[in-house]
Amino acid sequence: MSTFENLDRRFKKSPMLLYLVLFFFLMVGTYFLFSRSSLSDTNSESARYLLSALVQSEAAVIALVVSLSLVAVQLTSSYPPKVTEIFRKNPHLRVLMFSYIVSIIYGIIILKIIGEFPTERIQQIYVNIACSLGIFCFLALIPFTFGVLNMLRPSVIVEKLAQDMTKNNLLTEENPFSSIFQIIERSVDKNDYETVKNALKTFGNQICCILKNNSFQESEEKEISGKILGGFMEIELLTTKEETYAIQTIEMIAEIISIAIERELRIVADKVTFLFERITTNIADRKFLWAVEGEISELRAIAEAAIGKGFPNIEKKAINYLREIAIKMLERYDRAGREGDKKREMNAAKYAKSILKELATFTDNEEISSLAERYSNEIESMIIDREKK
Repeated sequence: MSTFENLDRRFKKSPMLLYLVLFFFLMVGTYFLFSRSSLSDTNSESARYLLSALVQSEAAVIALVVSLSLVAVQLTSSYPPKVTEIFRKNPHLRVLMFSYIVSIIYGIIILKIIGEFPTERIQQIYVNIACSLGIFCFLALIPFTFGVLNMLRPSVIVEKLAQDMTKNNLLTEENPFSSIFQIIERSVDKNDYETVKNALKTFGNQICCILKNNSFQESEEKEISGKILGGFMEIELLTTKEETYAIQTIEMIAEIISIAIERELRIVADKVTFLFERITTNIADRKFLWAVEGEISELRAIAEAAIGKGFPNIEKKAINYLREIAIKMLERYDRAGREGDKKREMNAAKYAKSILKELATFTDNEEISSLAERYSNEIESMIIDREKK
């Protein structure tokens, strides 16, 4: 990653740093500019006109900025109430407001006492500072504008909302995911697929971070697993609308299960596995063959993560789901009319059978190994019967 990209990431993460760097270089630049040129040679009358015009223009600009900021908030009125709070906490607006207020007040004070300084040289220094502050305020409009436009992007709003999702919020708020899901629903209605995908990804990543970076008591684990389950129930309908949503959702849920197994969060793992079963059943009932293949791969990953970690129930569930998917694919093979559909459904069933065969030799649990072997042979027999016809 280049130096420029690193700076860009730092500035986006901490806008205050951007304004401080701009202020420093501007003050240094204007100091050399005024000290080595005749620009600072102004008498008291000229200084009064200059400061008066500067203060008036700054007041007009800040009034315009406030008006446009209110318009931006109005544009987000269809979003959840938490979005307005995000704009209220916008660091760009705070820095700009503070800079303009300081510059205007400083300019008014200097305008009031101009002509009363001990020497012309001291007066010029104070006037030059007022001019430098004015230049900074006007230049600060550039990052402010880009910052506000960036804040209006749905993906950025979702990211900000996700950052507010913490362990404490999950435990204390009744529905901590509602704001994100409202944006997802709104984006689905507008066919904004990119926003939906970004929102799902951000939501899943934040849940994974919470599970990875926190420890939980049993009561907290029950509470959080219930919130996660309820949250995914709200987006379950998405998996029936678009295959890409289905694939992304099952990948996200599988990752959460794997993390729960790794962190030995048994309640979370069990409840989210139940959710995975619901969604995989819905997907298998539809003609989302790519999603079905994704399900099979994720079930393999879940079973492998559970092996040796003391989660035999999850291993067993994963094996049962693989069997159910394979049987459903073969049933759809029987009903399929086109040769291409038959081939894809047969391949999906064979893929599930091969995973069962692999898990039978991979697991160290004899009961589960025997079950996987039995299911594998059962599916293989069903496949052979259909290939003979």
